[in-house]
Amino acid sequence: MLVTLTSISGSPGVSTTGLGIALTADSRKLLYIEADPIGSSPTLAGYFHARRRHDRSIIQLVEPNRHGRIGPAFQHQIVRIGPFDPEEPTKAQGWFVPGLVNAAQTESMKSTWGPLGAHLALLSKQGGGDLLVDAGRLNLRSGHQDLIRHSDVIAIMLRPTRTAVAAVRAGLGPLQQHLENTKSPASIGLIVRGTEPYSAAETAAATGLDVIAVLPESPVHAQVFSEGASLSNWRRRRSSYLRAIDGTWQKIERFHETHQPVWIANSPYSSQPA
Repeated sequence: MLVTLTSISGSPGVSTTGLGIALTADSRKLLYIEADPIGSSPTLAGYFHARRRHDRSIIQLVEPNRHGRIGPAFQHQIVRIGPFDPEEPTKAQGWFVPGLVNAAQTESMKSTWGPLGAHLALLSKQGGGDLLVDAGRLNLRSGHQDLIRHSDVIAIMLRPTRTAVAAVRAGLGPLQQHLENTKSPASIGLIVRGTEPYSAAETAAATGLDVIAVLPESPVHAQVFSEGASLSNWRRRRSSYLRAIDGTWQKIERFHETHQPVWIANSPYSSQPA
């Protein structure tokens, strides 16, 4: 399964959530890919405390893509993460591909987003494991929609505020139109960060999208992933945020099993994006 995390406005914690899922998912193999057009690697800068060189990156795929060699080049960009929990060293080991080094590289990536998305979709269907993409804030002018359209699930993160809901409603139409035009297999749902001022049910009703998961607001506990912070065993066990993160991948899987885009649901045929 290929899953994309994104947002439409604000900073609801896409990168923090993505890394948290990657380190806690009950999946035989989950690869996390940083694909935010803004650039930088939150994982290298935060979780690794900037102690690792940013010499592997999706930007290294641009030249190989011109020669039809994106597959072999992609394998060389993978970096090991973990473990997240020293008490369970066999559970929380992950792999990720760092994002762009800086925003100036966005233009160079335009012709590579689509082939990268196609390669990720192929990996997921050929037994290469599950893949989770951090697409950052949605920007249909950056070109990375050509990657996103290959997803099986697109999870839009937001806080349940009036402004965030309004932004999702405004940006959802162009995204849905693009997915339908390209015959994308992606179903769209919400990951809601926080429970105030509106409930998950109210947020779903206002946006017209089903909620995949709700994550409690817990800035201190979120720093485990965003900053590589340490928590005592007592605080780990009592953290509702960490428990919620731990169960999010299973909720994404259930969402995928029960949701299809309208164009697939209403058609006797189905196909992958060209």
